[in-house]
Amino acid sequence: MRNTIVGLAGHIDHGKTSIIKSLTGTQTERYSEELERGLTIDIGFAFLSDNIAVIDVPGHEKFIKNMLTGSFGVDFAVLVIAADDGIMPQTKEHFDILKLLNIQNGLIVLNKIDLVDEEWIDLLIEDINELTKGSFLEESKIIKTSTVNNNGIKELNDEIKLACQNLPLQSDRGFFRMPVDRAFTIKGYGTVATGTVVSGNISIGDAIDLWPNNKQYKIRGIHTQNKPVDTISAGSRAAINIGNLDIKSIDRGCQISSPGFLESYKKLIVRCKLLDNIKKTLKQNQRVRFHIGTRELFGRVSLADIKELMPGEESVLLIKLESKVVATMGDKFIIRTFSPLTTIGGGVVIDGVVDEKWKIIKTKISHLDSLDEDNVKKYILETQSFKPLTYKQSKIRFGLGDPQIKKIIESDKDIKIIKYKSKEWLVLEQQLNLCKEELFKIIKTSESKYDLGFSKTLILQKTDGDDSFIDYLLDNLKEQDLIYKRDEKWIIKGAEITLDDDDTLLADRLLVKLDEEGLNTSSLEELSIFINCNEVRTRKILSIMEKNNQILRINDTLFFSAKKIKKLKERLCEFFSLNEVLSMKDFKEIAKTTRKYAVPLLEYFDKVKFTFRVEDGRKLF
Repeated sequence: MRNTIVGLAGHIDHGKTSIIKSLTGTQTERYSEELERGLTIDIGFAFLSDNIAVIDVPGHEKFIKNMLTGSFGVDFAVLVIAADDGIMPQTKEHFDILKLLNIQNGLIVLNKIDLVDEEWIDLLIEDINELTKGSFLEESKIIKTSTVNNNGIKELNDEIKLACQNLPLQSDRGFFRMPVDRAFTIKGYGTVATGTVVSGNISIGDAIDLWPNNKQYKIRGIHTQNKPVDTISAGSRAAINIGNLDIKSIDRGCQISSPGFLESYKKLIVRCKLLDNIKKTLKQNQRVRFHIGTRELFGRVSLADIKELMPGEESVLLIKLESKVVATMGDKFIIRTFSPLTTIGGGVVIDGVVDEKWKIIKTKISHLDSLDEDNVKKYILETQSFKPLTYKQSKIRFGLGDPQIKKIIESDKDIKIIKYKSKEWLVLEQQLNLCKEELFKIIKTSESKYDLGFSKTLILQKTDGDDSFIDYLLDNLKEQDLIYKRDEKWIIKGAEITLDDDDTLLADRLLVKLDEEGLNTSSLEELSIFINCNEVRTRKILSIMEKNNQILRINDTLFFSAKKIKKLKERLCEFFSLNEVLSMKDFKEIAKTTRKYAVPLLEYFDKVKFTFRVEDGRKLF
């Protein structure tokens, strides 16, 4: 049988705590203030069986945030209504919260039946049916109880156990995660954190991340059902002893997880639905109380295409929080007004946002508003463009473990894993094709009058892409015989540069001059003056002449006739056929040039491995 969390919700003093004590023998009120006042201030829990934990959540309006803390992670809800009071304000608010959290299974307890007659009970049941119409509790059982004489307690016990046996399996995300609802110290043991395990499993000795500070610790001990265990899994109520953790570093709202699966954000894109029975709207930049996991934060609302969200309406929007919170796709949340405190809506997290401009976020929101859950994932992947999510980043972004990520890939042919060297990316087929097309266009645009190709540096600037992913795309285009690399530039296959008539005439004049000058060439400045052009244009013409093998550039400023260099190499080969070592004096005589040109020419021949340097001169390579 799966582990199950049963949550009891309802108005103050409707008997939730008494019911749990009757069911389990456990008094969930812990604090003296609670016992004195007869109300539950904080959440308490007990165990109905080895696999069923029961949570008692506060019913008083002032303690509603603690109710929210307890209701996250609930699998089965029990709505408690006192027969003498009937449906009260917190009854309705608790019920609304259960609906917003998308709890699908539950029943209703009509408690304190010893205080009223049957006729009143019949009228109350009509009210209950009206309240639950169209909800997950519409056709649920209504069990009548009295903790004074234990009427209906056995029936309630049996019904809860039977219902829990038939619950669908939990959607386990594949990694351990537990929102912390209490933290305290025990002498001799250290810091202990309690909570409901919402995903995965963990064992003594395992490493954990503690959020939102993202610090790593180790599990020293685990308790559940008030007894020590080695391992806990999803659906368990647990107390975890964390080694070397100062109590000041943890409190309610923190989260414990397997290392490397979560991230914290101050901006969240969410899908939010307002309750249809409220009189308030959700307005642009409105300050709200944002409840997620076991944490309450303050934040403001940013709407994309509307000025306000009306009661009963649903929309994708941005929550700008005042402090960081841990969240992943699919996490449930509740929104309450800042003042007065009223629950107005809730929904699920779609995505976390890091340093994106509002214009970009607004565009995302507009697109996401019309997408279902599966297509949301595909949209997020596609919009990563030249910075695809790595396999690990995908797990963090979607809040999923390896089994869930692999299931997504297997079930959707459009999504694939790209492996390149040490990297792994999760990409959409369409995203991959668009990136290759865009990269090809970028390289093609470099076919200017004077140049071919794009350097890797310029490509990264143009795409703002991931360095390794750009390498993968370039190699892929090369394998398709669409591009090639020359002089650290990527060039379209078959691309050529031809000079126009004016530049051709200038190139011819330059070639004649360089032929005449031999190995005592003019400087770039002198060549520019010769053809009456600026140095930029002259350099570009010379660059094309070099690509056409008409001239040879041995550094940034020296250009020689290719024919003259070829003849020089022939004469040097003749020299080496008779001599072993070439001196500087020998070279100047053969080249008929000065030391000004001889030094860079010899360095060039060394660089291209035509010669190599020895103590007294050069030898043939």
